[in-house]
This record gives sequence, structure tokens and C-alpha cells, in this order.
Amino acid sequence: MTSRVPISFACGLYDRMEALYTGEIKAQGIDLNFIVHNHPRDVFNRMAGGHEFDCSELSLSEYVCRYAAGKRDFVAIPVFPSRAFRHGFIAVNSNTIKFPEDLNGKKMGVQLYTMTAAVWICSILRQSGVDLDTITWIEGSMESPGSHGKPTTLPPPEANLHHM
Repeated sequence: MTSRVPISFACGLYDRMEALYTGEIKAQGIDLNFIVHNHPRDVFNRMAGGHEFDCSELSLSEYVCRYAAGKRDFVAIPVFPSRAFRHGFIAVNSNTIKFPEDLNGKKMGVQLYTMTAAVWICSILRQSGVDLDTITWIEGSMESPGSHGKPTTLPPPEANLHHM
């Protein structure tokens, strides 16, 4: 009998992960401790801030920012546990914003300026004629006053950024 390597894995219980969680699919040679945590920001904070798991889901933009800052203590593998695409829209006041460039010089709220969805949307806005350097970015939680999690490893962005 060969010994199995114990590995802790923290992730949301997404449909793509369920068979790993239930044991329907088992990785050969691994004794998987699947830790269900349905608040991704908490998982990211715990992994990036304290290496609390052997592996976990992690924000793509957070991984890239860490890597660019020289923090190369993680290896990314191309696994996408959630098939939701949360990058498709922004909400605007249509009384004052008729065209993308009408956002120039305005305030925009994001949970984290460096979160993957915000990075994606910024690239779309830039392609649509928005001068991102004129935007005042307001970061904050959607559910309560204060910050959205406690990211500990992201380098400060070069943006007009304010925190709630």
C-alpha cells in the first residue's frame, strides 16, 4: 500500500468542483482535504497573506500583481473553478452618461481596483475611449462600510484611488 500525500485545497463549492468535494473524482496518490469557503476574497487573503492552504483558488489579477512585484511564491496552473463570467457590465446613471467617454472625469466605484473583473472592465473602457487617468476610483465593500477584504500583497496601483 502506497502512502497518499495530504493536500489542503480551499475553494468555493462551484459546480465544477463538486465531484472533487464529494470524492466522486479522486486524484491518484492524494488525500485531499477540500475546504469549502464560499467567500473568494477570504480565501485569497488567507492564501496570499498567510499561506494557510497547500493550494487554493486565487484571483488571476492578484497572482499577476504578485508575480510582477517579484513575489513568486506561488505557481499558477490553468484551472478555472468558476464558470461564471462576472466581467460583462457596469452600472451608470443614464441621465448623465450617454457614451463611454462621458465617464471621463467622473467617480467610479469598485470593490478592489486590482480585482480581475475591474481590470477586465478597465481594458474595455479604455478601448471605448475612456481616459482612465481622469477617473476618481472609489474602493469599498458592497455589503458593509469599509474595505473589500484585506489584500496584503498587491502593490499600490498608479491611479487616483480612494478607499471607503
